[in-house]
Amino acid sequence: MCTIEILSLTNKTPGEKGQELYRQKQSEILESNTHLIEIDLLRAGIHTTAVALDRALAETGKFDYHVCVRRFNRFEDFEVYPILMQQSLPSVAVPLMPGDSDVEVDLQAVFERTYDAGPFARAIDYRTDPVEPPLTPEQKNGCATFSAARECQESNGPERRTIMLHAGRNEISGHWNTSLKRKF
Repeated sequence: MCTIEILSLTNKTPGEKGQELYRQKQSEILESNTHLIEIDLLRAGIHTTAVALDRALAETGKFDYHVCVRRFNRFEDFEVYPILMQQSLPSVAVPLMPGDSDVEVDLQAVFERTYDAGPFARAIDYRTDPVEPPLTPEQKNGCATFSAARECQESNGPERRTIMLHAGRNEISGHWNTSLKRKF
């Protein structure tokens, strides 16, 4: 079994009942025979996914968003998909039962479909609504060129990285067009 969590600001805000409840649920899942996928697409709030922030940053470098996969049968390992604001969302390997192949889920396609089908385009005006927390100059520059970069990615294939975090060692395998996996 696999649980997929999309973090909310309440999950990431210290002192909120939602964070307390999420941490309790996260702990229960981590102690069970259930895979956990956490999708953090918020820049606000504190780091909340199961992988330690300093550990993820040491292996992946800076990221704006990330996806954390923890497989119950490899409890010391984490798969981290680091995402910069100007990048497309990655395809994520969703684990099933040990011995079964993973199912690839294209998060960008899922979120585009959700955005198009839902009220978001009518409710949010990205040209005029304030962005919280404010963007850094680097993020503003990245967003300004995102449309051109996205067109380039669509014609050349997206660059996607998956970082495998494993206790005790570092290994690099895979390749840039599908995934870069780093274990420690």
